[in-house]
Amino acid sequence: MRELIKKKWLSCGCCGIDFRVWEGYVGQDHGSGTCKHCQKLIEEKKEHDFDTSIRKLRNRLSVKNQLKFDCLDRDFKKALLTKTLDDKALKYVIKNY
Repeated sequence: MRELIKKKWLSCGCCGIDFRVWEGYVGQDHGSGTCKHCQKLIEEKKEHDFDTSIRKLRNRLSVKNQLKFDCLDRDFKKALLTKTLDDKALKYVIKNY
């Protein structure tokens, strides 16, 4: 089974380039997937969006709470942001670019 996985080729749903799946590749494997390059770009965009949202959240706080917020590590800020979105304490708007 491992040999079949190593030799399987998919077409990237983002850039359209064919790529060979790698050991540990996670995808649906129905003829298309996401290549390593596009996965990296998607992850970088996701992290950039987190940073933008964290800054927006911080800017809505009082100065006193901004100082406390600044002491938190980034992973905790991401978790806090995600929790506030899940609890509908914040609204997330998707804009067309």
